[in-house]
Amino acid sequence: MRRFGLHNVALKLVDSINNGAADGAYFRNIIQIALDSENPMATLRHEVIHALKKTGAFTADDWNVLSKKAREQWINQYFSPEMQQAYFQQYLSDNNGNEAGFQEYMEEEAIAEAFKHFDNTKPPAGLIGNIYQRLKQFFETLRNGFQGNGFHTPDSIFRSLDEGKRTPIAPSVAPKATEVINEEQLRQGVE
Repeated sequence: MRRFGLHNVALKLVDSINNGAADGAYFRNIIQIALDSENPMATLRHEVIHALKKTGAFTADDWNVLSKKAREQWINQYFSPEMQQAYFQQYLSDNNGNEAGFQEYMEEEAIAEAFKHFDNTKPPAGLIGNIYQRLKQFFETLRNGFQGNGFHTPDSIFRSLDEGKRTPIAPSVAPKATEVINEEQLRQGVE
């Protein structure tokens, strides 16, 4: 957790979340990881994005770059139309039928999924792969700069996360001792 600058975020390992319905959750500065998850480390990477977003580790420009990539690619890459519909129904249920904010919610989920898989999508080894990747990143960085999003790419932002170069801007606040967080709240508070 320290690697990501999340000093005040607790990590809780549990046997299962909601009888295997979820692999992880982030709620009130607690990342919960289910040990029955297929890949607990990947789940942790996913939940770290939610924690970093809540604690202000992303600049507005960086989040715009990631959100744009989520809209253009990651939502459809990581979530089938059926999954998107299931997320939409759950979102409506959790928000009293109000769909405002659903697009941003899906973008954050897609960004979290992309970071979860970022270890598996690093550029191929070798000179040609390296040159190709550098050229691709150069043009993407240049385009983002001209669009007013800063000179960053989703890969450069994720790489800085992996290297521990991004930390929360606002300190995260641990739950007060008087706040009781029960298992049901954790299950319902999946972000």
